[in-house]
Amino acid sequence: MMHTDGAVLPLIDDLIETGADILNPVQTSTAGMGDTAALNQKFGDRIAFHGAMDVQQMMPNATQDELKWEVARRMKDLGTNGGYIIAPCHNIGHDIPPENTLAFFQMVRDMGRYPLDLDAALSSGASYFERLKREGGE
Repeated sequence: MMHTDGAVLPLIDDLIETGADILNPVQTSTAGMGDTAALNQKFGDRIAFHGAMDVQQMMPNATQDELKWEVARRMKDLGTNGGYIIAPCHNIGHDIPPENTLAFFQMVRDMGRYPLDLDAALSSGASYFERLKREGGE
């Protein structure tokens, strides 16, 4: 497992070449790392992913519906063909409401079994980051 924070998209091929088999964390709030479907498409056959659940913005501020959508999105984007360990991209801090922490683990338990069936969770379209864009907060 290779631990590296930040916008590491330009380095992923090199990390794979050095023998890294898991990228930890996928920090989606940094440049180039938010499009997790593209990350999986480009690198998913050569490296597994760990993280991708944003703890800086999304987990502290998301509604339960938005959190569920984000969990399902990351699972679908990064875990469709295996190779994904869903986890927060950093420690769960004091600013994350306990309800969201508990809901995250419950959602992972409920939705995180193969074969993944995430269509119902994604049908709401309740993206936290899309709401921020609409409200002019991103």
